[in-house]
Amino acid sequence: MREVTVTRLSEVGYTVREATSGLQALAALEADPHVDLVVLDFAMPGMNGAEVATEIRRRWQAMPVLFVTGFADTAALADAGANGADAIVLKPFRKGELERKVATALGSRTTAGLRLVSDRTKIV
Repeated sequence: MREVTVTRLSEVGYTVREATSGLQALAALEADPHVDLVVLDFAMPGMNGAEVATEIRRRWQAMPVLFVTGFADTAALADAGANGADAIVLKPFRKGELERKVATALGSRTTAGLRLVSDRTKIV
């Protein structure tokens, strides 16, 4: 599913850095905190998406997070910062849903401290 997500977002023009685990995503953000959005699956090796999002919120409060999941404890996602249905993309994706929710998450972000690179949004 990660490959499908990366491919779809890359095809519509986003610059995507892929991480295979929550710890790898956190390390990628430490190395380059100028990311505009983090897309997390709820089920991830080592840490679940809610745990990763909680840590992201602790370190980078303004960082928007979008959850991709086929099953999830919505209370856990809400505790991790998933504010409503626009912060969650259910698998399997409906046509255009991922792209729409990414655009919504980016449109509602606080721009202070975030930047676009080469006119492309960076997503981990």
